[in-house]
Parts: sequence; C-alpha cells; structure tokens
Amino acid sequence: AATGHTVVLVDQTEDILAKSKKGIEESLRKVAKKKFAENPKAGDEFVEKTLSSITTSTDAASVVHSADLVVEAIVENLKVKNELFKRLDKFAAESLKHQ
Repeated sequence: AATGHTVVLVDQTEDILAKSKKGIEESLRKVAKKKFAENPKAGDEFVEKTLSSITTSTDAASVVHSADLVVEAIVENLKVKNELFKRLDKFAAESLKHQ
C-alpha cells in the first residue's frame, strides 16, 4: 500500500480487521516519524495516503477474483493452508492461477 498498490485485507470478522488496520496505522506512524522527521506534515500525508489504499473484507471470494497477488498469513498448518487455497482457487482470476 505504501508504494501505491491497492491492498485488501481479508479476515474472519470486522473486529479482527479493525485491529489489524489499527496495527498497520501504528506501524506506519512509527515509520513516518523516522522517515519524515524534518517534515511531520509529509509524514501525516504518507500515513493517510497509505491507509487510503487499504480496504477490508470478510468475504475472500468477493475480492480474490480481481486480485493480482494473494498473500496468505494463516496458521502454519499445511492442511489448513491447502483448504484455504482450494476455496480461493474457485474464485481466482485465471491469470492468477497460472503464475
């Protein structure tokens, strides 16, 4: 998101997503404080612009069809990961399936 890409966070509940986005904002503010120490206004703009590129959803199927890249951050359990990708594969764009 910080490089201008559109990012969609997907998780099971809106509460989890809100906490995740808050954590991202806190991290961005730390980065901005260091990166833009001489220009706090530019730092605030960086944070706001980056956050505006991040949306959230609890419905992976509704967003994966338009994704160029899917990055999973699910529990480290191969069976669970395989099940997730089988579900996502049903909805993914053909171009994503062949990368």
